[in-house]
Amino acid sequence: MKLNNALTNSDVIIIYPNTMKEALPNALIICEGFIDRLFQAKSKNIKIKINTDLKLVECNDSGIKNYLHLILKTKKLNLFYTQFIALLHKNNNFINNATLKCYKVGKPINFTVCESNAFPDFSWEIT
Repeated sequence: MKLNNALTNSDVIIIYPNTMKEALPNALIICEGFIDRLFQAKSKNIKIKINTDLKLVECNDSGIKNYLHLILKTKKLNLFYTQFIALLHKNNNFINNATLKCYKVGKPINFTVCESNAFPDFSWEIT
């Protein structure tokens, strides 16, 4: 199954929003890894908090926490953040209650992202 405006990653298809202007291949690869970990997470309510000064990642899922810590250490957090936000379907350009729309094995799956703090020290809740 292949859709226009979509990024495929094995069984997962990420649906691009109409507002997305461009996608950087390196950034998309990082986002794919993050989205894979969202699918693997045991909790359906992921809480993430980043502190760039302390190089600290807080998350209630160890796989996501380790992945984000790696992104932070390799100084690709800005690249990841910018691209991930671009993948979200937003209401009125706000990140609160924005949706990451995917298909996994032909079944639609959406993740809702609520941002309480913005980049660089961002906090997200993903359900």
